[in-house]
Amino acid sequence: MPPAAQVGAAGGILGLLTSALGYWGKNSDTLKRHASSVMRVAGKHTLDLMATVVVASVLLGVILSINGALQNCEACGVSAQPPATTRAESYLHVLQTTHWWVALIGVSACLAFAWVVSALIGANTFSLHGMYGNRLVRAYLGAARARRSPHWFTGFDPEDNIDLAALAQDQVAPDKRRLFPVINIALNLVKPSTRRLSWQQRKACSFTATPLHCGADGVGFTKTAEYGAGGGMSLARAFTISGAAASPNMGYHSSPMVTLVMTLFNVRLGWWLPNPGPAGHKYWRRNGPSVGFWAMLSEALGTTTDDRPTVYLSDGGHFDNHGLYEMVRRRCHRIVLVDCTADPQFDYADLLSTVRKIRIDLGISIDLPSVLPGPERDTPHARMLVGTIRYSDRDGCAESENGTLHVLKPRLLGDEPPDVLHYAKASGTAKNSFPHQSTIDQFFDEDQFESYRMLGLLTAQRSFGNDHRLWPSGRASGHVDTTEGASPQ
Repeated sequence: MPPAAQVGAAGGILGLLTSALGYWGKNSDTLKRHASSVMRVAGKHTLDLMATVVVASVLLGVILSINGALQNCEACGVSAQPPATTRAESYLHVLQTTHWWVALIGVSACLAFAWVVSALIGANTFSLHGMYGNRLVRAYLGAARARRSPHWFTGFDPEDNIDLAALAQDQVAPDKRRLFPVINIALNLVKPSTRRLSWQQRKACSFTATPLHCGADGVGFTKTAEYGAGGGMSLARAFTISGAAASPNMGYHSSPMVTLVMTLFNVRLGWWLPNPGPAGHKYWRRNGPSVGFWAMLSEALGTTTDDRPTVYLSDGGHFDNHGLYEMVRRRCHRIVLVDCTADPQFDYADLLSTVRKIRIDLGISIDLPSVLPGPERDTPHARMLVGTIRYSDRDGCAESENGTLHVLKPRLLGDEPPDVLHYAKASGTAKNSFPHQSTIDQFFDEDQFESYRMLGLLTAQRSFGNDHRLWPSGRASGHVDTTEGASPQ
């Protein structure tokens, strides 16, 4: 096999491996849990090192391929070489004798080709987002419809999906209204900015999509029905973006070299949409950038920001994995949060991180118990903690106007049904066992799905009792469902 092919093949294999690891984990700590013991010893920068090797291998393979193509090309100024010439001498000979205009024409042709193709296809057209979204629609929206007209080959029915704006209930009588969805998304701000120092570490801000408006505080909002082509953003688009965990730009999880490799191998679940603020008002009726070249380049180099006509959106967990931030910003009086993150040690890292951001950004403290429910911890309730949301800190209102946060933490205590306990025993290793299995597994079987459903029902019943009069209620209630950046409901 020629050297160029060998280097290219090695770089490709390593690139696929790096992209897969980038998909499986959103930060170095998670990657270390799923990587081999050698990687754990090497430290948290192992993936960055692998990505660097991939980029170097790909560049070397391209360079050697171009060098081989230019050998003996008299039109390019390269004369014939003696048979005994070594590979190094051959490479140096081509490099020194090739006319400068050959390189200029080659680079210009590649850039022109990339520009034309990106204008015809678009940055969003070919990525994992479409496949992921189609499966979510079929699994949830399609399964909820009694009568469908699926395509004979794909099994998909376009009518399964609906416009997000169709869920607006402003014309519905108050006593007939249902839960109002506020879908939790992250707007990536990976490019360093001096406007808000907190962005330097977070590299993202909270973005929400509701039936009425889409946008982010500090950036801008636009009407959902006018945000995107057709009837605006669809429900499927919103919750697919909300669950787009594997993206080159992942908020504070972003890594420059991994970002470049994941973009190169098209391991992308995120989505480009018009900027909901003034910078993108001319493009609100589009589904993405008209020419994807600059968008893809920005994504690959990690220079996404919020001051351009388009913004890059990804999993809400890249900023707040619970959706709690926006519920507090909306001053919800009672919030029920189901913490379904993979947390076998019961560290509550995601919850505490969100509480910290709320205190810094909104000036509102959330008083939590000093001892949180978990193994070998003496707490008043084994599956729930209750905190006080101190709106009075910021609004100057009476303490009676403060909110209440109920955090439900599903866990096994031995009082579960026998079939659930049996599944938990057979579910896997100590770090990846029910109910803390990694979301790498996107293909729940019947036993797994029913065990999670039953544990969720049991958690709610044990927390609030069977008397629904004891369940949380009150004005401006917020109900948050948190499974890897799932949307607040």
